[in-house]
Amino acid sequence: MSRTLVVTVIATSHILLALAACGDMNTPAADGGWSDGATPVDPADAPIGDDAGASDDGGAACTLGQLSATAVAMADPSILLVADGAAIDRHDGSTRQLAWARLTRGFVRSMVTAPDGMVYISSDHGVYRADTRDTSPTVETVAEFTAPGYEPAYALAVAPDGTVFHADQRPSGLVVVAIPPGGLRHDVTTAPLPGVPGGLVVDASGDLLMLTLFGHALWRIDLDDGRREQARRELYQVTGASGLNYGLALDDAGRALVSTSSTRRVIRVSASFDSEEVLAALPDVIVPTNMAFGRGCWGETSLYVAGFPVTRIEAGSHGVP
Repeated sequence: MSRTLVVTVIATSHILLALAACGDMNTPAADGGWSDGATPVDPADAPIGDDAGASDDGGAACTLGQLSATAVAMADPSILLVADGAAIDRHDGSTRQLAWARLTRGFVRSMVTAPDGMVYISSDHGVYRADTRDTSPTVETVAEFTAPGYEPAYALAVAPDGTVFHADQRPSGLVVVAIPPGGLRHDVTTAPLPGVPGGLVVDASGDLLMLTLFGHALWRIDLDDGRREQARRELYQVTGASGLNYGLALDDAGRALVSTSSTRRVIRVSASFDSEEVLAALPDVIVPTNMAFGRGCWGETSLYVAGFPVTRIEAGSHGVP
């Protein structure tokens, strides 16, 4: 049975309203404590880890403390990035660097790291990046959205070769844009996407897997033929999802992991896309959003879910590279 580690929060309605209104989301958890006895750390304190390196069974050795986030990301060797509003904190397993990076426009909606150590960040205005290896990074603008808004802001993915994919608004609707390393930014789809994306990942075949924000559907987009409507194929309707679906991840067995806001669950869909199971219930988490598998001392089989508070789940599998 999977084990869910949760920090308790006060479930106040203004937090939900703040998320919907894109307001300041710097709302710390009211009470700390992990069920395995790890000591929570106040967000104002610098140390956030109590051991170096993951445990022998692949579990996490570093502890979260009291954290809330609109997005999370992981980078090698043991870097956890936590976004809250426009600011991103950096945790390296021993210290927490507050406001390591900050957007000057909008709030962080999604983050994903590339093999070269860069983290890509999306907001309501565009896509940005920063070097996770730098303790005082410059936040660079990668692309500005044609029409600012939440619709393209949650769709962000990176391929093993470093190509970054994001969504953008066109007169005909939302499309996917690719930014290859050292290459030119270009549209890879022209027909409108089948709904507003709540999550976007690159699967083992090199195609895109998309989760719709409102419709609870998983779609595959064939990038070799992405300009045609036929390139889009609905794979599965997530029956256990309701409300908004902000998070999508893949494990090394090809299974899709979906976070859903109303039922407050992480649902795992089979690699054949014909069944699903509840990986974890998150009854004390307000607005679970995007997810990232741990690295280094954060535990490579641990799945971290952004929300109020950030939650660690023992997934029993690794994330895709």
